[in-house]
Amino acid sequence: MQHSASSSSILLVNLGSPRSTHPYHVFRYLTEFLTDPCVIELPFWKRQLLVRGLIVPFRFLESAANYKKVWTEEGSPLIVWGEKVRLLLEKSLNLPVHLAMRYQKPSIKEALERIKGPVIVVPLFPQYADATTGSIVQEVKKWRPDATFAFLQPDHPTMIRAMAAQVTEDFDHLLMSFHGLPVKQDRTGYREACYQTAAALGKELGRPYHVSFQSRLGKEPWLEPYTSDVLPTLEGNVAVMSPSFVADCVETTYELGMEYRPLYKGPLISCMNDHPIWIDSLKEQIEACL
Repeated sequence: MQHSASSSSILLVNLGSPRSTHPYHVFRYLTEFLTDPCVIELPFWKRQLLVRGLIVPFRFLESAANYKKVWTEEGSPLIVWGEKVRLLLEKSLNLPVHLAMRYQKPSIKEALERIKGPVIVVPLFPQYADATTGSIVQEVKKWRPDATFAFLQPDHPTMIRAMAAQVTEDFDHLLMSFHGLPVKQDRTGYREACYQTAAALGKELGRPYHVSFQSRLGKEPWLEPYTSDVLPTLEGNVAVMSPSFVADCVETTYELGMEYRPLYKGPLISCMNDHPIWIDSLKEQIEACL
């Protein structure tokens, strides 16, 4: 469905963030996130028992400490970058642009209540997965069945240029570490989309590269090879980046930049954040839906 550009509003949606680094807020965020059936695919009672009885009680204090290491004076990095992108995109498109998170605040429901006319929803994930983009689609449809979606393309030329523009230092090896996914959930071509992004980015950079997957949870098989296994095999100056994320967050700044830092010597390459080429890419991909 296409709308008149002058009547449409844009809703950018990312995964979510705790309201603060306080353990209570992190507890609430993790509980909402992990009890989503799109994230952990178990029957309701098993999922609730696992998340509320085992995972969150044993992880929330450590997670709160990790969030504290990446928190900025302005607040959650994911929301800070999201707000900067929102303002720049609104100016570029000359349309109302709103920001929401799938989990916690600002919520999708609250954002949609403020938007009275046609809305184009943009899930901020370069590669589609049911646990991320798919969950956003379900949540939006619950409140606005008539919403239109602009899905990011994994090898969109302008987006690839925006990712490549972050690579400014020299290196011997480049590792593209994508967010992991349980093997059983890779039904929609997520792994293929990750390799599609990597191939386009490698071609844009004119450099060889390696691909890996990070952020495993639990003991079931996840997409391989694992970042923690690949890094020790690379010698020399190793640069690491994560083309799964449009903005720096706990998975990039903490997991790649701090937790895995002893495993490599070289730069951690920033995400696109609010880079002008990234704003241009969003504009192009949204305008295709107007």
